[in-house]
Amino acid sequence: MEDIKTDVVIVGTGIAGLSAAYHANKTGLKAIIVTKGRIGGGASFFPLKASLGIQTTGGHEDIPVFLRDIMEVADGMNDAELARIYVRESGACINTLNKIGFEPWLRSDKRPACFSPHTRNIWLINGWEKARNKAREYIRHNHLFFENSQLLKVITQDNQVQGVLIISEGEIIRIQCSSVILAGGGIAGLYRHNLYPSDITGSLHSVALDAGASLVNMEFIQFIPGITAPKYKVLFGEHTLKYGISLFNEDGNDVLDEYNKEEKNAILQERSGYAPFSCDFKSSIIDIKLHEYSINNSSDLMIKYSPSLYKDKDEFFSVYLNWLEKEAGINLINTPVTLAPFAHSCNGGIKINTDSESSVEGLFAVGEISSAIEGANRMGGNSVGASLVYSERAIMKSLQYKGKNLRKVSSEKESEGLINGKSNLHRSSDFSVLREMMTRNAGIVRNKEGLCKTLEYINSLIHPLHNEKHSEYYHSLRTAKSMLLAMLARTESRGAHYRNDYPNRDNHNYRTEISFGKYDKEPVVKKIITEKDFLNEQ
Repeated sequence: MEDIKTDVVIVGTGIAGLSAAYHANKTGLKAIIVTKGRIGGGASFFPLKASLGIQTTGGHEDIPVFLRDIMEVADGMNDAELARIYVRESGACINTLNKIGFEPWLRSDKRPACFSPHTRNIWLINGWEKARNKAREYIRHNHLFFENSQLLKVITQDNQVQGVLIISEGEIIRIQCSSVILAGGGIAGLYRHNLYPSDITGSLHSVALDAGASLVNMEFIQFIPGITAPKYKVLFGEHTLKYGISLFNEDGNDVLDEYNKEEKNAILQERSGYAPFSCDFKSSIIDIKLHEYSINNSSDLMIKYSPSLYKDKDEFFSVYLNWLEKEAGINLINTPVTLAPFAHSCNGGIKINTDSESSVEGLFAVGEISSAIEGANRMGGNSVGASLVYSERAIMKSLQYKGKNLRKVSSEKESEGLINGKSNLHRSSDFSVLREMMTRNAGIVRNKEGLCKTLEYINSLIHPLHNEKHSEYYHSLRTAKSMLLAMLARTESRGAHYRNDYPNRDNHNYRTEISFGKYDKEPVVKKIITEKDFLNEQ
């Protein structure tokens, strides 16, 4: 078993991981990069969109306004201090994108970001393949890296990071380090329909739990309408619903016929203003209809449009419609298009502080894997910006641990339990069943019966597992289990979390936190009461 020593290990090479790698190199930290696939992978480079937006604070006077917008959208479920830092520092982070392969430009129109009541600067990026090639060149010239490799374990002593175990080309490698930055993305690959690469299944969340970190808000998951035909897994532009006529089943029947024309138009107009499902809006009925039809039929609902759609020359429409026709061959007037809810970003993740550090000293989480500024809903345009802000903060904190004395640990002892053991998990069968069950029971519509049924299935798979050959699947199952426990614990409907057995909102505000105590064999779920009056602090 090979042993290596470095200052920091960065796991993941999407925008969050690349940003951390850039700042590590800039500050003189010796970093090793570990990625599941190739450099420049993950959701950041998944080419299912015309462009990606980054919203930044519009000057000093916008700081309290922007903060209030974020907090109101999060509905008391996020960390106010993390949001406060973001609005103060987001404007200065855009230049990092140029350093890691992108060429951001300022959007010319003033359309507000998703869920935002106010307009502000939104930077756009695209050119995924060009950016990916630049990122690979940068990493190869500046860092030792392991592609097609996997993090097995974060080694700790007295709640402090001592190193990691990874597996690369069938060999287990121990890397001594004082800091680990997890930037491995979210959990969308746990669902049948998702807008991410299929290997984004949340395995690192479980690895972090094992190390002593906590997870929060794992019930708040974004589901966005996506195109299932004529081309599968294409991002749907919700803003086009402004010109929508209605949704129709395979027999040509209007599934919104219980509403009169004015009501239907109002629903479509409202739904055109935001991308992810939220039960806070009457127009969420569109997502519920898409979900229920998709899980109960062999086909999906069809969307039909007014020809006026292509007469709108607003940049927000033209960029998307031109991209859709060029990349997917789809004209929304001439091409029959079917839709279903697709899993997208997770609003929750590893609980972090203002340095992006978990409750374990030296273990950081940046990007979607962390629970940063989001809450019950996620405002558009903040995900990339938060990745940039908090990856830099993670590196600055890691500098304090540089040169720290690390204990000498037996590699064989640390890998004990990873190499031995038997597995009955087969990706082609059990994992596909899991995805179907998560889609049906832990997707847009949830209830106790369905959640418990899925939990029982996971428990039937998870207990025989724990070895390096199936480590990713084992940890993905444990993350899925954590999500289900959080969904069961939240006995209300709020934002991205909708339970038809608890359709109303609770008067109390709390966050669900999941962790393992010293003697716990199963994850412990706690309800952490939050302050609804956070805005009064401003």
